[in-house]
This record gives sequence, structure tokens and C-alpha cells, in this order.
Amino acid sequence: MEFMWIKGVLLVIFVVIGLTSASVLAAHTLGSGYSGRIETDGFDNGYYLAVWGTSSGINGILYWVGNNTMAKNLSPIVTSGRTVNKLSLASKRGFISQSGENEYFIAWRTRKGLYGTILNYDGSVQNESIPIYTSSTVSRNMLAAGYGEVQEDGKDYGYFVVVYAPGTNKDLRYAVLDENGDIKSSGVLWEPDDPNYNLTTLSRRVAFDGEYFGVAFRVSEESGDYIYANVFNLTASGRIDKNYTARLESPANTTGRIPIVGKGKGFIMAYYKGSKWYTAAVNINNGISFGSANDVTPAGISSPGSGGSLDLVWNTSGIIQYIAMTYPNGNGQLVVEKLYLNGSYAGQYWTLSGSGPYNYPFVAVKPMHSPEAFVLLWKTGSSGNWTASEYILQDGSLTEVSPENQVPFFGNAVSAFLLAIGAALLYRKR
Repeated sequence: MEFMWIKGVLLVIFVVIGLTSASVLAAHTLGSGYSGRIETDGFDNGYYLAVWGTSSGINGILYWVGNNTMAKNLSPIVTSGRTVNKLSLASKRGFISQSGENEYFIAWRTRKGLYGTILNYDGSVQNESIPIYTSSTVSRNMLAAGYGEVQEDGKDYGYFVVVYAPGTNKDLRYAVLDENGDIKSSGVLWEPDDPNYNLTTLSRRVAFDGEYFGVAFRVSEESGDYIYANVFNLTASGRIDKNYTARLESPANTTGRIPIVGKGKGFIMAYYKGSKWYTAAVNINNGISFGSANDVTPAGISSPGSGGSLDLVWNTSGIIQYIAMTYPNGNGQLVVEKLYLNGSYAGQYWTLSGSGPYNYPFVAVKPMHSPEAFVLLWKTGSSGNWTASEYILQDGSLTEVSPENQVPFFGNAVSAFLLAIGAALLYRKR
């Protein structure tokens, strides 16, 4: 009898676990248009949001994280009447205790200026068009957004941060917005020593390391193109307190994107040179210092592309576990690989094939409770369509999430259920 009871309990456990497996879903074709981004609230029962610019505004679709199906078509989120040819997207992910607390922030650019839009967790619009910088054209290639919190006197103050360049590409500017969309401070973040120097590339996210916000950018100088990092922190009122900038002296003449991510007390930035990806740590101690370069291109990858993206992977306790990196491969694949927190290659990578080419890829990881899921966005070649989907690691490969092959959910309720069964088993054995 005791054996039959245990057998029944184990059957229930297997049914619970078995509900989380098997099958395929075609990647979501979003639509053609300009700049695209993707973010998530980070929860098993939450959403991920894909947005892209169009000739008349911003479109977006909200998907369920749990099964990778559409929750709501938000298009159009913004009707600008003008082409939105650059945008960036930020989420409060990592600073909330449940998905319903999330907000998304879109910074977007037309030829008329730079604006912001705040969405609630379910995609409903809180603030449609917040003027940020409308006195002149904003650079088409220089726009990044992020979110972070300032702690003071036991209170948390959350801010969305935008970094951008005016159309002259001669300096970097910033704006800090609170969660209601009110601009708390703005101005020049960095200016070159030589007025002949030009900005050429800005990281696509404003990263946050728990204290400092950070961006990476490239500057064209007389002797070549150099990579810079800028970090700054805020007071509780949303004004800049400390602001540091430094140039990575070597190497010069890199190309492509320069993704950056905060790893807690510092950052990791990646750069592309000579058909390889490298990373360098950005350390902060009354200024910026750089760690040594890490070659992070796996031996099995041929001709990796220069467009790349980084994101953090937390464990179930909210501690950063590793860094996920994605970039296109010369073999018509999308590569996702694992980096240690010091930026070095962790010895694991995975590839996607079949829906490429994978241009301008972007990754946002859902790691907050159950096993991590990689939400990926890219732009295909001839059609120019933005495409997005969600993947989990299964049998050593990236497998697309679907209604039959859902993200394994081991949130509080299921965990408590399994613990209760485990306790009952132990009790029965006494």
C-alpha cells in the first residue's frame, strides 16, 4: 500500500512537470519598418514586448512569456505623422516583485525631434508623446534608453534614462524621466576634446549596474575610431551626481555595435574587430579603468557578424548568474552564447537557423523565477520584416517556446506544492 501511495504521488509530480514540454511554433513576423527593440518584464506569467518604427509612428505587439503567443496587438502605439526611424526600449524588469508593476519606456526619434512614450505592464499607454529634445534633429544612429533605481534614506526612486546625440554628432546628451514621465534633468553628458571629432556609434541600451548608468560609444578621431565608455549616477531628485568618461586606448578601428551591460559594480562592453568579438570590463573607482580584452568568439563560429547584443541572466534568487550574448553568424545563423560575469567566454553557445538572415539582433532574457528563456528579435534581409520569438534550452539546444512547449513554471505556488509533497513523502517513510 505504501508503495502504491508513493507511486501515485510521483505520477502527479510527473504530470506537473510533463505539462511543460514538446512542440514547435513559427517565429513571429512583426512587420516591416525601421528600428526595432524587444524587452520583457521578467516573469513566467508576464509579457514580452516587441516594438518597431514605421513611416507614421510606432507599432508593437505584446506576447505571453509562458507560451510565446500573442496577448495583445498594440499597433499603433504612437501615431506620429512622421517616420520613426530610431527608437529604444526599456523595462523596469529586475526592480519589480510582480509583472503588474512593470512599465515600458520607448524613446523615439523623428526628423522633428526626440520623444518618449510610457506604457503600463499590459501595453496600455500612460504617456503617448513626451517632448525630450525638439530644438534640432537628433542623430539617427545615436539613441539609447534604460531604467534604474536610486536608493536614498531607505527609499527607492526609479528613473528612465535616455542618452542621445544631436544631429551634428558632436556631443552626447541625456534626459532623466521619472515613472510619471516628468523630466527631472537634461543636458550635455559628454563633449570631445577636439571639435573635429565625431560620434559614430552608441550602444543600443543604457545599462545599469546597481549604482551607475552606462553607455559605450565610438568616436572618429584623426588616428582612427576609438571606443569610449561613459558612466554616471543620479541623486534621489534625478540629477547627475558623478559623471566619468574614458577611452579604451587599444584597440582602434573597431566596427559594428558596442553593446554594454551592467554586472553589478561595473560593466562589461563588447566590441568587434577583425571578424571576432571581444569584451572588456569597465571598472569604476573615482573614474573609469578597463580590464584586459577577452576573445569571446567560439572556435566553431565562422565569420561572426558585427551586430550584437548583451543581456543579464539572473538566477531564481535575483542574483546575476551570467551574461547572454547574441550576434549573426556568417553561415546564416543567429548565435547565442554564454559569458561569465568578467566577460570571458563560458564555453557554451547555441545557434538558430532557418529564418535569417539575422540582421540587427537583440536579446532580452526572462530569468526571474523558472529556467531562463531567451527572447530574440532580428530583422530579415529582403523583406525587411522584424521577427521575434522566445526560446528555452532543451537537450542542449535552443527550442522555440509554444503552447505545447511552454516555459517551465516553478513559481511560488508550484514550488510550495512540490515541497509539500516532498515533506509528505518524508513523513510517510518514518
